[in-house]
Amino acid sequence: MPIKFVASDANDSDEIYSVDDTLMLTFDKATNTPPVSTRPQIDSLLTFSQEIGVDYTGHWQNMMELVIQIIETVADPPQVGELKATLRGDDAGATPLLNAELTSPPAASTSPPLSGS
Repeated sequence: MPIKFVASDANDSDEIYSVDDTLMLTFDKATNTPPVSTRPQIDSLLTFSQEIGVDYTGHWQNMMELVIQIIETVADPPQVGELKATLRGDDAGATPLLNAELTSPPAASTSPPLSGS
């Protein structure tokens, strides 16, 4: 279900992973847009193959695009070409991502590797 995972540097003035950088996860269809405004809400929806930050927030740009904003970075930043996001599906305690019509089973797929800068 995730078809694109792209990093973006908010100020484009550095080449390092820093506060206010964003990660955008694009899905192949409209979703039920579950709550993602806090790190715990994001973590109940997704797991990451590398740490993305000590703290981060999120919002739905539209029904197909989830934007995660880094609030506090980690010492070992995630790597473009390696970081992947996985939907938790129906794991215990997970927030399920469904289609907008709420007729799909909980998605449990993995994104392509992170691209962008």
